[in-house]
Amino acid sequence: MSRQPQVTTTWLPELSGSGKRWAERLAEAIASDVAAGKLRPGDQLPTQRALARHLGITTGTVNRAYALAERAGVVSAEVGRGSFVTAGNDTAIHSTGLGRASAINFALNYPACGDTEQALAETLGALSRRQPLSGLLSVAPYAGLARHRQAGARWLARLGVSAHEDDVLVCTSVQHGLAASLAALTAPGDVVLTETLTSPSIKALAAMHHLRLMGVAGDDEGMLPDALESACESTGARAVYVMPTLHTPTTLTMSERRRRDIAQVLHKRQLLAIEDDAWGFMAQSAVTPLQALAPEWVVYLTSFSKCLAPGLRVGYVAACSSTSRQAITSCIGATTWSSPLNAEIASRWVDDGTAWSMAQQRIRTAREREQLARHRLGSAFASPTMPSFHLWLPLPEPWRANEFIAEADKLGVSLASTEIFVPGRAATPHAARICLGAEARADRVEAGLAVLAPLLHTGPGAYAAAHVQ
Repeated sequence: MSRQPQVTTTWLPELSGSGKRWAERLAEAIASDVAAGKLRPGDQLPTQRALARHLGITTGTVNRAYALAERAGVVSAEVGRGSFVTAGNDTAIHSTGLGRASAINFALNYPACGDTEQALAETLGALSRRQPLSGLLSVAPYAGLARHRQAGARWLARLGVSAHEDDVLVCTSVQHGLAASLAALTAPGDVVLTETLTSPSIKALAAMHHLRLMGVAGDDEGMLPDALESACESTGARAVYVMPTLHTPTTLTMSERRRRDIAQVLHKRQLLAIEDDAWGFMAQSAVTPLQALAPEWVVYLTSFSKCLAPGLRVGYVAACSSTSRQAITSCIGATTWSSPLNAEIASRWVDDGTAWSMAQQRIRTAREREQLARHRLGSAFASPTMPSFHLWLPLPEPWRANEFIAEADKLGVSLASTEIFVPGRAATPHAARICLGAEARADRVEAGLAVLAPLLHTGPGAYAAAHVQ
């Protein structure tokens, strides 16, 4: 029978290491007493307020100490219950958490891809027995080899995109497809419309192509059709960049009705939409891509970076308008075109079911990571409408985004700057994106969430207070 948790009211730490900060000394005392058996798995630590009062330090200092101990795997915090000893551990603790571990990566929005290695080994082995291999090392047409475009059309059909193989262009990534599309379809000085928060990719490319970005107002169903139409009229914009499924960074997914309303605006205004559907595989056909609703007015982008592996570097552009497609093909050739070897691997995985199987595994992993976030973040966690590897976390007062991200970094958790999602000079929201996919191990994800959870309830002055005790 498992041991029932005991509320520890008599344990008091002996703080050593006078040359260190108070939070580190307290965290080390917890780890030392766990290793010595004075604290046993299941014991509940005193409340932060009670321990702070007894030791004559701030509550923020105790909060930071508990977070360091949890980062080391010694303590586990449970929302609404308190902090509990998890297991014996003699790992040294320092100001950024666990000495032997690098920072926990919640900044990059790519899922870990360890499960693709065996599939890659098998596919490379099969390719090595194929003769001749010269076709995979030659220069391919700008649009890609015919069989790779055919595989692309089959993959896009799984995502709800209706495109003939002749409409499909092979590129290296969504970023590459977006760069080629912007170069082909816009001119320097043009306004490109986006959501009020948008991908850093479009920001970087807009700067390179001397384009002006303008955010279009939206609500919890996505970009507002009336606002889009008004922006077209006031700016003369001819293109809009949109992420209707699991929007970066907010995870918002456009409703079916909103997609149809946006498609009507595209038709009415003859507005070209560039649809970034990098996370479309997560939808499991629950929503219709904009491309399927207005194929002649939508250039559709996706890749295998999110569902297979970021290093595979294969993606697709679907453009049903022959004029757009020809222009984009030329721009692909002017920049770079996909490797036939990479495209061959991706095509084989599409045809033998490996790609779809891996995509389903990504969805299962995302659901598991969401459960960890729900457990750790409690009421602060807002569940997306479908499985997602990134979360959008509104910050309680008095936190500002840059302060929260800096504080998390000091505790060993890396978050991307919220400012990178803001087009132009609009105000930066007080929120943070948390990416749960890049870390291969679930325990590191949980440890990172355990650092962020108490931080949400601690003001930005807590870190400074911990340094002057």
